Amino acid sequence: MVMWESVDNDYPARKNAATMLEAIDLTQKIDETEYRSRKTALQMELKQMQRHIKGERLPMAIIIEGIDTAGKGAVIERLVDSMDPRWFSVIPYREADPWEKSLPLLYRFWVNTPPKGKIHIYDRSWYYELLMKRLKKIIKAADFFEYLNDAVSFEKTLVQNGTFVVKFWLHISKAEQKKRLKLLEKQPDLAWQAGKKQWKLHKKYDKIMLLAEELLSHTDSEISPWNIVAANDLRYARITVMNRLVETMEMILGKTFRERAMAVLQAEHLSQLSLG
Repeated sequence: MVMWESVDNDYPARKNAATMLEAIDLTQKIDETEYRSRKTALQMELKQMQRHIKGERLPMAIIIEGIDTAGKGAVIERLVDSMDPRWFSVIPYREADPWEKSLPLLYRFWVNTPPKGKIHIYDRSWYYELLMKRLKKIIKAADFFEYLNDAVSFEKTLVQNGTFVVKFWLHISKAEQKKRLKLLEKQPDLAWQAGKKQWKLHKKYDKIMLLAEELLSHTDSEISPWNIVAANDLRYARITVMNRLVETMEMILGKTFRERAMAVLQAEHLSQLSLG
């Protein structure tokens, strides 16, 4: 775990030189030809993965995290392109309703966990909630770590009850974030994504990264580890996330999920023939 000391009695300062985020090579990229070739193959694999999850009635939670403009929406868009919409849901982050604020912080996430046979993709999650609360000093450091412990326990309970939990943090540089915000400002239909709030957070990039490093290192558990993805190049980020999802299924189940997925597909085909 990363060790920290206080800066201005509030934000952490790094004691060790090597951190999870700094270890990521943000220059990684792939060209358009390679991207198209690998995307087609991986989308076929993801279809098989979803059929296996549906056929075996397994729940899966995919968490996509990262700062503003990191490419979360673009990655999710490619994931769902290859999936049957009946068997997945994208769960966007939302602020707690007034009545929910009197309940435990994780309550509204508990009620949105995936049922058997379905995939839930979280476009930001309980981690974004905690990161923003700490950044805005709504919660103190001790409470921040207590909530992080709660998040680890939450995920442990999900895994122990049969849910696959796969976590991704999309990492971009400060310069890349600035570039993307400027591009958004030039597009009338997307300019709202580069408003005062986003530019204010951009100015706090370094503080956010320090807090993110605390968050990632504290919740990078053996039962639900983080996959940190270089996302300066969106094509590279999309391919990396798709590939790691398939690798995760192979690691947990072996390559048998493909054979089981084909059995589900054949059963669906026979069912359609009988209805016809």
